[in-house]
Amino acid sequence: MALLLFLACAPDYSNGDATAGAAIYEQWCTSCHGADGTLGVEMNGKPAADLTVVTGQRTDDELADAILNGKREMPAQPLKNSETADCIAYLRATFPAQTDSGGDSGP
Repeated sequence: MALLLFLACAPDYSNGDATAGAAIYEQWCTSCHGADGTLGVEMNGKPAADLTVVTGQRTDDELADAILNGKREMPAQPLKNSETADCIAYLRATFPAQTDSGGDSGP
C-alpha cells in the first residue's frame, strides 16, 4: 500500500515544456555544461558531464535526481519539480540520444 501511495505522489518529469526549459538551462546549466552541452568545466579536477552523451543514457528520473540532488561534483540545483521537468524537456529536445551510424565521422 505504501509503495502505491509513493508512486501516486512521485513527480512526472516527462511532461515539461522545452521552451521554458531553455531559460532554466541558460540560468543554471550553461556555466558548466556550455550552450552546446559539451563545455565540461572542471570542478575538483573532474569535468562536467557531456550532455550530448549523458542525456540519452539517462531516464527522466535519473536526470531529475542529478539536477535536484547533485551528482559527483555537480551541486544540487534549487529547482521546483515543474522547472526540472521543463529543463529535462529542453535537454531531450536539444541533446537527443546519440546513435551509432557505423560510419567514419572523421574529415
